[in-house]
Amino acid sequence: WFQLPTGGHNPKKSTSLEGSARRELSEEAELSGGEWFQLTASECKGLHENSWSRNRFTPFLVINPNKDLDPDAKDAEEQGLIHAYTVPLEVVEHLINTGRFV
Repeated sequence: WFQLPTGGHNPKKSTSLEGSARRELSEEAELSGGEWFQLTASECKGLHENSWSRNRFTPFLVINPNKDLDPDAKDAEEQGLIHAYTVPLEVVEHLINTGRFV
């Protein structure tokens, strides 16, 4: 299974949603920098995660990130479970169409 880096916003660790997203990208994909775009309006309270949960998320798109030479540490439960891959867009499309991208 493949998925995008995700995580929660902790105001004790970051003052903004983008800051939290940057931290998660560093931690989970070992990437940093790039050009960042929030994919919802700034006044949006987030998109519903699914139909039965009250959880919400704010998606970001990052163009041309760089390899993070000093990534944030993974959480204990993520150790050994998360591996970052660079794949062509057509492979991502195939993963989505075959139900292997969640």
